[in-house]
Amino acid sequence: MKTRFFLSAMLLFVFGFSTYIKAENEASQKLTVAATPGFEALLSGWEAAYNSSNPESPVITAEQSKAGLWVTGSEYLSQNPELNKKSVIVGRNVIVPVFNSNHPYADLINQQGVTPSSLSNLFQSGEIMNWSVLTGNKTAGKIKLVVMNDPSMLRQIEIFLKCKIDMDRVTVCATESDFRTLISSDVLALGFVNLPVVLNENEAAFAKNFSILPIDRDENGRIDPMENFYQDAETFTRSVWIGKYPQTLINSISIASASASLSPDQAAFINWVLSQGQNQLVINGFTELSGPERQANLSKLSQPLIITEVTDTFSAKLIMLLMIIGGIAIIGLLVTWLFSTGIKDAKPLANRQVSGVFNEGSLAIPKGLLFDKTHTWAIMEANGSIKVGLDDFIQQLTGIGTKISAMELGEKVTKGDRLITILSEGKQMSLRSPISGIIKAKNPDVEQGITPGSLVENWIYKIEPANWKRDSQFMFRADQYKEWLKGEFTRLRDFLASTMNAHAPQYAHITLQDGGELKEGLLTELGPEVWEDFQNGFLDSVR
Repeated sequence: MKTRFFLSAMLLFVFGFSTYIKAENEASQKLTVAATPGFEALLSGWEAAYNSSNPESPVITAEQSKAGLWVTGSEYLSQNPELNKKSVIVGRNVIVPVFNSNHPYADLINQQGVTPSSLSNLFQSGEIMNWSVLTGNKTAGKIKLVVMNDPSMLRQIEIFLKCKIDMDRVTVCATESDFRTLISSDVLALGFVNLPVVLNENEAAFAKNFSILPIDRDENGRIDPMENFYQDAETFTRSVWIGKYPQTLINSISIASASASLSPDQAAFINWVLSQGQNQLVINGFTELSGPERQANLSKLSQPLIITEVTDTFSAKLIMLLMIIGGIAIIGLLVTWLFSTGIKDAKPLANRQVSGVFNEGSLAIPKGLLFDKTHTWAIMEANGSIKVGLDDFIQQLTGIGTKISAMELGEKVTKGDRLITILSEGKQMSLRSPISGIIKAKNPDVEQGITPGSLVENWIYKIEPANWKRDSQFMFRADQYKEWLKGEFTRLRDFLASTMNAHAPQYAHITLQDGGELKEGLLTELGPEVWEDFQNGFLDSVR
């Protein structure tokens, strides 16, 4: 009797458990997405557009507690840090200070910029309402301050200004059309608004009569080269991505996953948002990502580690249970063996040889090649053409597999012109030509990525030289180049130290191997802002 009761109970348990798991599995396979406050209309637009072209795996709007994905902003992610490792940025809400491009002191404003503290003074009671507060010129004229009737935008502006806005000093616009009309009709007006409001229809340039007020972030009285990115929309949006624009005026829009991995349907939806779905951002008053950033984020989605196939949950859990039991048994046997044989022969990790070190001794420097300060090499062939390629310093720094963007055949190039562009997950850097001449041939094998091999095998161009005798006089032989590289490694360490402190101190450890050695391919693990600084502060500084 007891046995029958026990067997019946077990059967009921197995049936109930399998039914629960089946229902859970069916629910988990649905593409459910929720929106946190402020992004409901955006998700609605995405849902309608995506479902019309993907009826077999439609997006289903769900409550936050039941969703597999969330459309959310920076503030929500900062309050839920566990989602930061499972999120992909798909767009931004960028607030910009704008003024009329016909302002009588527009050239002066663009040259010296305005400081956040001077802007803050204008929006507080007691300060005179005059452009002289920003320009230092007492005849600059009375200013008209304009804002949108948007509480969340006003709150973000106040965070940037570090003050409470005196609403008696500003003109409040109810619609974006009113804002555009007011700024374009008054040369002395200044206002804050979302970036799409001041872009033309195709977003290739700023709208007529509109300029973004350049921010002098270091408050040194001028717009430095690193602050000079306000001239066109493409340059501006890229600079927003790499962190040059004040972060307090940016709210990133992300799609966050409720689990550590994405199903194929979830990955397909995010992929669509990063490509065809970008226009919905503009329709809803947000800013789409720049081309390089979209490409970088799409590359992240293509990594198999974050994509998981949907499998039968019950079978998967049963297999996992058996694996755990087996694993415990193996560990038990291993522990028994270790204690029976002793561990005195085990080698400490610190004594193992570390590979992937990047230093003078790890570089290939073939004799017969001539090397240039642009980190390129050149050699004359029997027919008089010059083979040109990247030196091993740059190849090891950027890592094997980085793609090359090459110029076209027949193009003329002058020594010192940008010649080779290296691409890696949306990041890029350009190297300059060691010689002048005409491009006669390209190596098709390297355009899809530098592969392991000799430097000569990885040549990039064959160039008909214009003045090889003169250009070659400025290059190094192999022994001279080895000595010169010692200074380059010193410069590189100094650059990394200052850049890590400025941009990413939390990543300082990835630039070094055990013992303080630099790591091969270290730039591949760093962000676009570091690549930008490497271009400007390291490569271009020796021109």
